[in-house]
Amino acid sequence: MLPEGTLVIPTFNFKFNDGIPYNFYSTKSHMGILTKCARTHPLALRTLNPVYSFAAFGKNSHLFDGIDNKSWYGSDSLFAFIHKLNFNICILDLEDKDSMTFAHYCEERYKALWRHYKEFKGKYTSKDKITTIKKYLGYVINLEEGVISTLNPASELLRDSKLHKSNRPFVNSGLRFIRAKTYFKFFHKLYKQEKCRPYFYDINK
Repeated sequence: MLPEGTLVIPTFNFKFNDGIPYNFYSTKSHMGILTKCARTHPLALRTLNPVYSFAAFGKNSHLFDGIDNKSWYGSDSLFAFIHKLNFNICILDLEDKDSMTFAHYCEERYKALWRHYKEFKGKYTSKDKITTIKKYLGYVINLEEGVISTLNPASELLRDSKLHKSNRPFVNSGLRFIRAKTYFKFFHKLYKQEKCRPYFYDINK
């Protein structure tokens, strides 16, 4: 399987944030049928964050086996590896606001002021079948200040700038993709120009 390439598939589950225990073996993916198959595939090497976990396959999958990043999008997360190794980020038939999680990695890298850290803790059953209480950090949107996450305007700007190789959701193949470093540079430019609003966030007033 993938002798020269590496495929990384999200297997996210958000119930830990609501106090539901996480179990490496039984906690399901919320990301669709393909990701549910990837999570249980015998060749999958998996990361361990209870919210933002991934299943990796192929040449460099060993790099991701057992990553247990405490901050969802931190510098030790799989998102950071995706950036460093310049993966293609592929999205099929979803809008960016429902799929481009890499944008939140960019926001955490720059400590964007429209987000802040929040601690989550709960029961966690590990790959070794040991149950403990574990704590993780989410870099979450400032809901109390009326902030909303947008991302769809960023997708349109990427398309207009011809940085996406893309189709809109449910148009032709419905597939679009972009290199991680290209997306990061795109975010960096808007952030330094103080133009991230409304592309990455907006404020409901």
